[in-house]
Amino acid sequence: MKPQVLDVPSASQLIDDVIEDLRLGRSVLLVAPETQSLSEIRSAISYGVGRGGLWGEEISLTEMSENYEGAVSRLSDYLRLDPPPKTLEALLLHESCPEVILLNDIERLSTMDSHTWLHLLESWAQQTKRIRDTQVYPVTRRLCLSSPATILAGIAPKSDVTLSVRWWWNIPSTLEMQLLCRLQDPEYNLEAIWREHLLPSLTGNDIELFEYLWDRITQPTDVLFDNLREFALAKGWQRHTEQWLKLLKKQFPSKMSGSGRLGPPEVWRCFWDFGALICTPEYGLEIHSAALVLLGQRKGVEQKMWRGQANLLLPLLDSVRLDLCEYFTRRYGKEWSLKWAEPKDEQELERVRESPLATQWGHLLQAVLNSPYRDRLHKERRLVVTGRNIRNELAHFRPISFVEFSAFWDNWLEFKDGNVFTT
Repeated sequence: MKPQVLDVPSASQLIDDVIEDLRLGRSVLLVAPETQSLSEIRSAISYGVGRGGLWGEEISLTEMSENYEGAVSRLSDYLRLDPPPKTLEALLLHESCPEVILLNDIERLSTMDSHTWLHLLESWAQQTKRIRDTQVYPVTRRLCLSSPATILAGIAPKSDVTLSVRWWWNIPSTLEMQLLCRLQDPEYNLEAIWREHLLPSLTGNDIELFEYLWDRITQPTDVLFDNLREFALAKGWQRHTEQWLKLLKKQFPSKMSGSGRLGPPEVWRCFWDFGALICTPEYGLEIHSAALVLLGQRKGVEQKMWRGQANLLLPLLDSVRLDLCEYFTRRYGKEWSLKWAEPKDEQELERVRESPLATQWGHLLQAVLNSPYRDRLHKERRLVVTGRNIRNELAHFRPISFVEFSAFWDNWLEFKDGNVFTT
């Protein structure tokens, strides 16, 4: 299971923005959290460069030398420029130099070497600006460098006229993650319905966790927590828990979501760089579910599970309740609800007097249990009991299990068999 992340609108928009930056003559630094694979992003940028009519060249930085002066010379040698440029300015103006140079694999370099290339990118942009200020018809080249955030270590260049810093931030949205679920499992069976609502809420936009939990999402809650802990340990996040806990004692992420231009708030970079901070347009800033488990914040994960289930179950529960009320009204008359049991709440009593369709789950259960026809209402009672129990759990902000959801669904299908409803 490999979701096509770059096909979602927010991701494709970021790629288009990078291509537009390059087309307008800006160099680009694209920064992503450690959990985000860069290989497909780099391929998409390379394709976009060619599609946009730009002359581009992909270069692996593992083939470049480790010092700044050598970098210019090594680029020249790699590109076989003749005559070989002696300075960065000469390289930028060389007629045989590609319009766009895509520098890849910075994560495979040593820390010192990777910082060398980041500084070169900054110098490249500054030199480009000087050339534009002094020449009437300057012909300059652009660099495009994509990097994991952990490599930057606080030295990321700032966006300027000739340098665009882009962030893999707010990508994909929760809605887009739901779309990926649907595209990956078009049959849309019971497991797929559960996954589409619970998985994006639990994983945010972490595609790696999305894939990891794909076949595990229907497991019991305790097993899911074990899975999340294993994921966090595999990422090595236990090395950062002390720093993270200190920060969380001072403050917790707000709902401000930021943008692909601004990137994550600086104070939360210690989380985001390693992929432990999630941001979506729907929910804003949140600590990664696996990080929450590692930090002992179980309630935070349960809240994410609950909201995903609530989005699925609350409308479904109300639809099933109306089906039951309609069925009883059609079969036993409009007074069934008040004849079998009266609601204790005065306001609910008034609503039920106006329409039996206003009968809520608690009253519905009492009515079925007290009905003179209760000995023949076996299917209806099973459905009402499971529906009312799930409603009560959700009303107290407690997530339910897939087994409970499956039992409710089966009871609903059993009840619907042979009955026709308008709701």
